[in-house]
Amino acid sequence: MNIRFYTSKMSSIENFLNLIEKNIIKVGLSFIIISNDTKDQHLKDIVREIKSHFDIFILLETDIPKSNSLVEKYFFEGFHGIYYKEKTELSETDKNVLKHSTELFPIGSLFLEYSGSKFNDIDQILNMNLIPVLKSCDFKLLEYTENKIDNSKKLNRYLKYVPLLGQNRCQYNLGHRLKIKMMLETDNLRQKLMVKSIEDSFNSSGL
Repeated sequence: MNIRFYTSKMSSIENFLNLIEKNIIKVGLSFIIISNDTKDQHLKDIVREIKSHFDIFILLETDIPKSNSLVEKYFFEGFHGIYYKEKTELSETDKNVLKHSTELFPIGSLFLEYSGSKFNDIDQILNMNLIPVLKSCDFKLLEYTENKIDNSKKLNRYLKYVPLLGQNRCQYNLGHRLKIKMMLETDNLRQKLMVKSIEDSFNSSGL
């Protein structure tokens, strides 16, 4: 299934929306991953246009940023979550950035690629409130990961609608679509209120 959309292939917003409708909406998916391979500076406009046309979760695929300010930028651009590319070794800076991500984005909306085979690594990723996306076909590890997430009341909130673990395509009935719409409205409102609060804080301090 085609869930990734690369900004390099976007000739226009209209073209991008048509691709989403054809590859996501018409096949019954409820999320997309945008990979900003051209470092496009207009992601906020792209996200806003998608939100105005479709009720879908929008994730950004990116390397782990080197600073919290970039995470904040992704949040203010309107993404519902982030799909972090794998990094062989997580530095303290990486861990701090990932922790800051979980303070901004809803728990369960942050994903981290993992190609290893250690159960302890899975536990560490889950303990950071991130969802590991396994790149290997290790079914025991996948089952272990899914069971761990199923037992969590926080982490499994989005997986029904953003099925990245098994990579299986899901069809969504009316009940699902209504729940998705309510979740999206809640998340979008949360983002707007947080952005407004920060803007008001800057204004009151004269910055």
